Amino acid sequence: MQLAAVETLLESMLDPFAQRLASAEVDDEPLADGERRALDEAIAWSKQNQTIPLGEVLGDLGLTMADWEMMARTPLDQPLPAKREG
Repeated sequence: MQLAAVETLLESMLDPFAQRLASAEVDDEPLADGERRALDEAIAWSKQNQTIPLGEVLGDLGLTMADWEMMARTPLDQPLPAKREG
């Protein structure tokens, strides 16, 4: 278990996205009225409805969590690698 924690820590230290995220400035700009209303509506909706797990949404799109993680690591100015079958 400790090795898994160390592995995760090392991966996050070496991951360029994690490094950029860790060094990003905090966005402390107040929400606009429309943003606040949209957020309040989303929170109210989620209290009244069952949310859909990310894995299920991805599956409906023919994607996996591995695809999702790969997309998170791929810079926007680079094309995504071709999906391998199997």
